[in-house]
Amino acid sequence: MGNSIGNTKDLGSLIERSGFKKICFKLSSGLGGRGFRAAEVLKQDNLIMLRDLENRQLYQLEEYVASLSLKKSGSYLIEEYFQQHQHLNELNSTSVNTLRVMVYK
Repeated sequence: MGNSIGNTKDLGSLIERSGFKKICFKLSSGLGGRGFRAAEVLKQDNLIMLRDLENRQLYQLEEYVASLSLKKSGSYLIEEYFQQHQHLNELNSTSVNTLRVMVYK
């Protein structure tokens, strides 16, 4: 957590360690939901499978990563997917209301 992921094996290890039931991928410089993807984490025959929350398609881990088009779109932040509080949902129900702070060294 907080480290770079270099391949799908690293991502699988992160998912295993974290115990996330749902996971989201956000472009590190995204805005307004552009580049956001979310999936439900499932296990099938000891394989990690991801069901996309938008199109409901079931992917093997490698297929899902390929669908992100990483080389074209840049890097992603990987986080646990969560449902925001009802009061915040009233502000904007189409996305989680967040504040992203970037620090450059």
